[in-house]
Amino acid sequence: MMPASGKESTELRQQQIVRHLSQQVRDAPESSRLRLMAAHAEWRIGRKSEAVRTLKSGIARDPQSWDLQEVLVDYLVQLRQPQAARDTFDRIPSHVLADGRWLFLQGRVQMAAGQWNRAVSSFEQAHGFAQRDQGLQQRSRMCQAICRREMGHSSDAVDAYRSMLQSNPA
Repeated sequence: MMPASGKESTELRQQQIVRHLSQQVRDAPESSRLRLMAAHAEWRIGRKSEAVRTLKSGIARDPQSWDLQEVLVDYLVQLRQPQAARDTFDRIPSHVLADGRWLFLQGRVQMAAGQWNRAVSSFEQAHGFAQRDQGLQQRSRMCQAICRREMGHSSDAVDAYRSMLQSNPA
């Protein structure tokens, strides 16, 4: 028997992690944190519908699990399900997330719906609230650039990309 290659070994390990976390969720179904970890692991190995199902089952158990709902919105946007993302986002009160995170999530939903101008405004506001969160600042700038490109404002998009790169030259 030949040893697994590095990639196969990594994939096998990731599948083991998913199985372990799924068992942990079965053992402690009230734990939103475990569900979030399990959903992330499922998503990472390409089991996207299972990740969404994991989040939805957690939300059904605890409708005020805002972290699960925030991640569900993001996953639904990535799966190109803008109406489901909007419906989930609309259930999240603005005061339960930090202002920057809530505005960023709103912008993502607006992007998914092709509401480019509104999304740019949301991302600009999110960036303003994210003074201590460089990750959110960068994501906001990147999304602004994508929106501007989609609106046909190529030079604005290039400026946004440059601004992002200058603020984080890695």
